[in-house]
Amino acid sequence: MIDAFKTAGNSPPSTTNCRSKSPSTNLTAPSARLMRINTAAQYAACTTWFIRSLLWSGALPYIKLGKRFCIDQRDLDAYLDSVKTGGTR
Repeated sequence: MIDAFKTAGNSPPSTTNCRSKSPSTNLTAPSARLMRINTAAQYAACTTWFIRSLLWSGALPYIKLGKRFCIDQRDLDAYLDSVKTGGTR
């Protein structure tokens, strides 16, 4: 039977679901609220060591999940807002 498909130039019928798209393809995934140190560093455009120093000094709160340090995006945003310097317009 497979030889018949090869000679006709067709591919064998698919055994997967008959839907062309899953219903979740149009939905956007929620962004993660908790970030690991390297993700937080990319988000803040700084080094991972700077984020670590903020955690160690207590300037940035964190959540420890097992061995991993997680930073709440809202806390990081609040920290970044607090250290902004005012510019003249």
